[in-house]
Amino acid sequence: MIETPAILSGQPRREVQTRALDDAELASSRSREAQRAAWDDVINHHLIEWGRDPGALAEDDFVPPSVETITLAFKVAKELRDRGYDPPVRVLPDGNGGISFEHGDATYFETLNVYEDGTVELLVFQDCQLLERHLLC
Repeated sequence: MIETPAILSGQPRREVQTRALDDAELASSRSREAQRAAWDDVINHHLIEWGRDPGALAEDDFVPPSVETITLAFKVAKELRDRGYDPPVRVLPDGNGGISFEHGDATYFETLNVYEDGTVELLVFQDCQLLERHLLC
């Protein structure tokens, strides 16, 4: 549990139906295929390419991820893909030798960080406020 002075207040909002994908469409094989293809794009066009030459990402005051960190991020991405999690909106080196997978919209944001020391952490934000922090390994 994260200790914070923030509290929830007010009445909960009613559920609003939109024309976005419904549960049946999200569960369809077409959506699963698109989701898997997006993960494969992350794996093939970012992680594998970075692993071929991590030094190419180096710049002044920017530490590129090591081959070991890229390998761990690759394993994490494959696991998330195989479990059916939504693909990230962005995947990028964090400048300190780690890699971040980011997902969210204007008010809700998640970042899964694979750090240089081999730890993996999930941070969840709502309106720029940290809601959850989980050390995964």
